[in-house]
Amino acid sequence: MSKNSKASRFRPVEFCHVDGRKLVVEAIPSVMTGHAGAILIGAVEERVGLVKELARNANDDRDQSRVKHSAFDILMQRECQIATGNADGNDCDWGRFDPAIKTALGRDPTAGRNGASQETTCIFEAKQDKKALQRLENLFLNNFIKHKTRRPRVIWLDIDGSPIETYGTQEGAIYRGGKKYGYEMYFPLFVYCGKWLLSVTLRNGTASESKTVVDELERCVSVLRKRWRGVRIKVRLDAAFGSPALYDWCRKNSVGYLVGLKSTSVLSLYSRAALAEAEQQFREKFGEPRFIGEDGDQKAQEEHQKIRTIEDKDERMRQEQDLRARRIRVFTEFSHKAETWSRWERIASRFY
Repeated sequence: MSKNSKASRFRPVEFCHVDGRKLVVEAIPSVMTGHAGAILIGAVEERVGLVKELARNANDDRDQSRVKHSAFDILMQRECQIATGNADGNDCDWGRFDPAIKTALGRDPTAGRNGASQETTCIFEAKQDKKALQRLENLFLNNFIKHKTRRPRVIWLDIDGSPIETYGTQEGAIYRGGKKYGYEMYFPLFVYCGKWLLSVTLRNGTASESKTVVDELERCVSVLRKRWRGVRIKVRLDAAFGSPALYDWCRKNSVGYLVGLKSTSVLSLYSRAALAEAEQQFREKFGEPRFIGEDGDQKAQEEHQKIRTIEDKDERMRQEQDLRARRIRVFTEFSHKAETWSRWERIASRFY
């Protein structure tokens, strides 16, 4: 079919005749969708029930005898639209007709009732307040506990912030500078236990890690120990979270902590012997270092680019492996107490 043809791209395809009847396969545009993943989301919700719990705790003071779209239907539709990359409320005006989203809502994809409009969705969402959000703050924690059939021996909590760039004038969307960011953003805090999301807290773009993590830890640990009394809990955090308040809280509440530290002249002095040992081992095994000095990172990047342009696949892979193998790891540990710390801490240092 030529590019200028006005014929439909969805023409029927005839396969054969069976008992005098044609066997034809035909695409029907009105029931086609580009968001089939919504059906998967609906299947997951049937097993997990997070949206159902969300709807149960939402504010919904509507006259239920006149309601066409339940709280669950509205929230499920919004989840499907957000997950398929259509987060704007205006997207409800077409998403409500999408066959995949209707299937996720438990409706017939063709004859079933359409979803909620943009107006219905916005009115419902506008009714949600801080009290409703407070009822939901343990939503993911309770889901984790519900699906954890055996008492865990140790619970490792991994906590970090994640930037979400914004493009409007939303409340709390504040410019955050630095090498990593440099744009207006939200900076929500996430708490994970392995693959499980336990908590997420929306924060403004300039939120401080060290000032917000203790409150989040206190809430999560309280809920977990209420379910499993005396369970061992440990937390892993990067250097941005380190603070005397965090260390003191963890010790007071018997929570193990593994926290990164920013390099200082004192820590470098304590680690000098380990660094010298690492350099000696490297020279003995690989010769002189190639990517050191102020332009070391640039040299390493140039070498990486050079390897990736090699046409011969085997040679390219061999050189890539050789480059990655040029590593030596040396560990050391010592005790240290900064002026603001209430006690001495065990410090582990690694060089590679």
